[in-house]
Amino acid sequence: MKVRIIHYEKGTVFEGDVEAVYFPSEAGDTGVLPGHAEYYALLSSGAVKVYGKESLELEINRGTVAVKSDSVVMLIR
Repeated sequence: MKVRIIHYEKGTVFEGDVEAVYFPSEAGDTGVLPGHAEYYALLSSGAVKVYGKESLELEINRGTVAVKSDSVVMLIR
């Protein structure tokens, strides 16, 4: 699944193929695997965790996320 994380000042901070991504949403902590149902949410402060060939843990303040079956795009602060 393709993941792209875009910071509102720094631009793209991560882009790559991953196995899973976890993020803090206003509804609670959320995990996404390939094939996930379409999902849109507001992000709350906490850690975004990306797992795959390249792994990443990134602290965010808030943002938005759009999940499709084969991709995730996050706009973060």
